[in-house]
Amino acid sequence: MTFNFSFNPSPDSSPATSRPASPVPAIERPPTPVLPPSIAPKLHTLKSLLETLEVSSYERVPSLNNLPRRPLSDTKVQAFRSTPLPATGGAVDVGLSSPSDLQNGVYEGGFKTWEGGIDLAAYLDLQSSAVIDQYENIVELGTGVGLPSCALLRRWLKEPVAEEGQQKKRRRLIIQDFNIEVLELVTISNLFLTWMDVKGLLKAEDENALGGGYVELEESQQAEFLADLEAHGVEVYAVSGGWGVDMVKILEDVSSEGTKFGDKSWLVLAAETIYQVPTLPAFLEMLLAGVKAGGLGWIAAKEFYFGVGGNVGEFVKKVQKKGVEANEIWRTGEGGVGRVIVEVKN
Repeated sequence: MTFNFSFNPSPDSSPATSRPASPVPAIERPPTPVLPPSIAPKLHTLKSLLETLEVSSYERVPSLNNLPRRPLSDTKVQAFRSTPLPATGGAVDVGLSSPSDLQNGVYEGGFKTWEGGIDLAAYLDLQSSAVIDQYENIVELGTGVGLPSCALLRRWLKEPVAEEGQQKKRRRLIIQDFNIEVLELVTISNLFLTWMDVKGLLKAEDENALGGGYVELEESQQAEFLADLEAHGVEVYAVSGGWGVDMVKILEDVSSEGTKFGDKSWLVLAAETIYQVPTLPAFLEMLLAGVKAGGLGWIAAKEFYFGVGGNVGEFVKKVQKKGVEANEIWRTGEGGVGRVIVEVKN
């Protein structure tokens, strides 16, 4: 099944202030598609994913304090000059050379920037260090271009490094996407661009009128990147594949020492992950496991995903039916379709 959401993945979408939620009207749901077998989840180290790093340009997101990201055009250049070429009908082919935003079991929209990711990143930027520092383990499910994770990394890299004798803060960031190709081509590139920006390696005087520019990678920079993360107490892991019990086990294994997946050290982030009904049970399994013992979830979404059946009202009801709290904490009506952030906690 291929599908286009008919929402424009805007290059920039400025979040508005919150206002009270309106009732969710009933909508007619399309027939539920039969999903193909999922991709088995797999854990990846940051170092292994950096082996494919080949970013050569960037653009900025004005509403996120000019956070840099890799343009889709630059991603396409790397993908289609690779050897061998991307397989016909595979994630790269579908995601970068077809009009489809979704092909079940193949590609889940991760190459594009969606409004919910911008909303969630902006919401994270608004939080105080006292709030974010409560969470030693943070996972972004369905990360795609990873703007929320990049916003967190920028915050951490701007903090002073602990001096000798001082206790270093511990932060473990896990980025997850259905497609390993998305993690390799865009998520890791955007995290690296964030580091370059904080280090002053993206020069404003070299940028074009739209706030973008070119990047010249040096061989030593990957080692410097990893060293800076370590100095700031940041560990980054990646997980590819489908949601479900096997991925829960991976997150249990990767939880930092002395913590357990779902306890109060965990913050679960996700944006645009409830768009279709068939995948909602697997997402709920991940989310509820992540908040089961004091963890917190922040989920950004559109109120309705016309044509695929997903909607915030049904999502909230399903969470509450499990005896877990789900409350709207942010809302905007900008762009015609309402967008919200829902907080989930046990």
